[in-house]
Amino acid sequence: MTDSDTTSGEENETLKIGKKRKVYPQTWKRQKIKIVRQNGTSYTSVSGLIETKPVIRRRQRSEIGGANAKLRASNFAYFVNKNELRISVCKQAFMSLHAMSHIQVQRLTSILLSGISPKDGRGKHKNRPSKIKDEFIVKMKEPGT
Repeated sequence: MTDSDTTSGEENETLKIGKKRKVYPQTWKRQKIKIVRQNGTSYTSVSGLIETKPVIRRRQRSEIGGANAKLRASNFAYFVNKNELRISVCKQAFMSLHAMSHIQVQRLTSILLSGISPKDGRGKHKNRPSKIKDEFIVKMKEPGT
């Protein structure tokens, strides 16, 4: 090997060094929520852009099956925020703008109607094959047995 071979090899190594991406913590979801909470402003969620409204007009039902018909309890209005303005849009536009499916919107509307915050069901199930039965726990706690 000559000196020219080693210097060209060292130059190739220095050329391979890439540029690391810059870190922007202010764009992270948790950081955004924390900043909004610290400022005292509200964080807008998608469910806040859906409002319930009473049914204004119902059509007349025929005698056959009219009494058994399932009536809608309320209607929904969908909104989009644009520069501090709240613009009313149709359901299809709401779903496409927020990249949501029909099922996700249906779940949000059912949560709004019930008025109860949903519980987190992750990691919860009733399949516990190794669990000690309650009757054995009661027997163990009884004194004198």
